[in-house]
Amino acid sequence: HQAEKMVFGVYLPPGTGANAGWPVIIARGAYDRAAVLAAARVAARDAAPEEGTERAVAYTIVGQRAYMFPAADVVVVMERSLVRRVAARLLGEERRSVRDDDRFNDLWALVDGQQGPLQVAADLAAIRARVNVRLRGVGRTGEGLDRLVAWAEVPGDVRVRAAGQAHTEAAAQEITRLVDASTRQLAGQVMVRLLGLGRLLREGVVARAEGDRVTLTVQANATEAGRVLRISSALQELGAAE
Repeated sequence: HQAEKMVFGVYLPPGTGANAGWPVIIARGAYDRAAVLAAARVAARDAAPEEGTERAVAYTIVGQRAYMFPAADVVVVMERSLVRRVAARLLGEERRSVRDDDRFNDLWALVDGQQGPLQVAADLAAIRARVNVRLRGVGRTGEGLDRLVAWAEVPGDVRVRAAGQAHTEAAAQEITRLVDASTRQLAGQVMVRLLGLGRLLREGVVARAEGDRVTLTVQANATEAGRVLRISSALQELGAAE
């Protein structure tokens, strides 16, 4: 099966660490319910499926995951603890999300609006308050970013625009300094030049700070994007083999 569109989200329960998120995946495409659930059983080591309903919305639990099929070409996969919340949202009982929150309008304006097939909005201050996580590398100049939005255009040439509000102006300056220092350091490495990624790091990544706002632009041509993807895949395979 091949997805035509996919949305992925992670909810962080109160009092947990950043690695204990609840995942939700919404995919649209040519899906067959029986085939999806059969694959889920294999992944869950042949766990017996459990059928249920929540607010008249049917779902199937396999292992630790719940599967909903709200339309013929849509499947929603979630942590089983999120069934009630997802069902309420499907029925329109919970309409608002961070994606349509007016508090992010100013940040979307900094990146020319909500566009591209990939879009992200995050209330980082709220996440930190719930899970006690700080942005690494920002030091004591501030608590890092409080809000963040981003969009990306893929495949082919890749363009990413992101904007965030930092806790303080000093934190915004520190974030841009870290981005600039990191890209300069990587661009000077021999291996990076041999891989043909020097231009991307020297010219394709631009971070700016104005007041407590930070903007980031990443522009990679199709060749560079392909190389980054292949390197990332290779590193993941090496990590899995260890």
